[in-house]
Amino acid sequence: MSLPSDDIIVTHQKTNEKIGLVINSPNQVTTLQDLDKIYSTAATAGIGRSNVYLFWNLVEPVRGEFDWKQSDVLMSFNKKNNLQVTLYFSVINGETLGPFPSWIGKPPIQSLGDDRVTSVLDAILSRYDIIDTVILAGDTESQFRFYEQNIPSYKELFNAVYDNIKEKHPDVKIGNAFALHQVINKNLNHIVTELAIGDFVAFSYSPIDTLNYIVKTPQEAKEELQLVFDLAGDKKVGIFEISWSTSEFVGGNEELQAEFVEKSFEFYSENESKLEFFTWYM
Repeated sequence: MSLPSDDIIVTHQKTNEKIGLVINSPNQVTTLQDLDKIYSTAATAGIGRSNVYLFWNLVEPVRGEFDWKQSDVLMSFNKKNNLQVTLYFSVINGETLGPFPSWIGKPPIQSLGDDRVTSVLDAILSRYDIIDTVILAGDTESQFRFYEQNIPSYKELFNAVYDNIKEKHPDVKIGNAFALHQVINKNLNHIVTELAIGDFVAFSYSPIDTLNYIVKTPQEAKEELQLVFDLAGDKKVGIFEISWSTSEFVGGNEELQAEFVEKSFEFYSENESKLEFFTWYM
């Protein structure tokens, strides 16, 4: 561990486009050079994709005028390292709608308009050809937990955007994401099955209770993951963010995390044909 970095030999693994990693800097203040190295190091693990979280208010701050400064940087690191991108575009972000640009205001789902969503997504997908999957809504179960009456309006919006985008970008796959642990803890299975639309159904997963404490063993967590296939029905499943914290404050540690990584890839190997992508988060 005391060797200079130039003397450390990094073994490059065979790349798998289904396997992903959420790539972040461990420091709050990071230079572009630091990020470049971080992405390059992550790519040596054999991953073939990463998530990019791109919010509408940052991309189109003025109607019809796009700001690509931040996204160009992130996408360039992915492209340089031959990584496909799963785009998280938050029409729904849990209990929050958006965040939307100020020029849109705070419209309800019913008034958002598929033309506006299509326009910005088309601009993003036309600029970045490495995006092959789009998550239109994340933690979707939390949005509709107390507002199930809005589900039909969202389905109408999703289907319209889906059809519009497919005309111009037929190879891009689109779906919604749900937090599996929240679905289980709060008995929200019916919301997932109602919104299992698009090309795939994505899930984030941490083995936690409603207070965010880790309450499963790695083996129990692996078994719980199997529920995604029942929830998704005939759709493929995307594992969007799978994680196990090392914080002792919530009952985690590095040993259990390492064991869960192993169990997670057992799950992947056993179900690869049914999985669209599989991305580690923490």
